[in-house]
Amino acid sequence: MKAKTIDEAKSLAKDKSLETQYKDEVIYIIYCNRTEYFHIDTNSLIRLWERLIGYYINGIYTAENHAHNPMQITDLNGCPIEVIDLNQAIRIAKGYTKYKHEDKNYSELDKKLHVYWKDMHEKLTALKERLNNN
Repeated sequence: MKAKTIDEAKSLAKDKSLETQYKDEVIYIIYCNRTEYFHIDTNSLIRLWERLIGYYINGIYTAENHAHNPMQITDLNGCPIEVIDLNQAIRIAKGYTKYKHEDKNYSELDKKLHVYWKDMHEKLTALKERLNNN
C-alpha cells in the first residue's frame, strides 16, 4: 500500500496492524524519496533512497527515533541496504530465492534475481551469525 501523506500512511498502517492476519507482525511505514510516497509494508528492507518513518505492531505505533538501530549490508549492486528486522529480512530473502516466472522468456532475469537474492540471504545469515557470536 502507499499513501501521499504521513497521516494517511499511519492510518493505513494502524488498520493493517489490527487485522487478524497481521497479529504480532510489524507493519512498517517507509518514505521513498524517488516517488515521494509513504509505503506501508511488512518488508523491512530499506533501500538507500528510502527512510523508515516508524512502525505499528497490533495497533501500537513506534516512531523511527525509537525504532531499533538498523543494521546495514551491501547488495550485489553496491547499494547499502538497511535492515530493521534481521529475522524477517532473512525469511524474505530466502523466499525470494525460490521465485521464478512461469513464462520461460524471463529465464535470464530469473537467473540474475536468484543470484541477487541468494547473495542477500547469505549476507543476512552471516550478519546474524556475527551478531550471535558477539
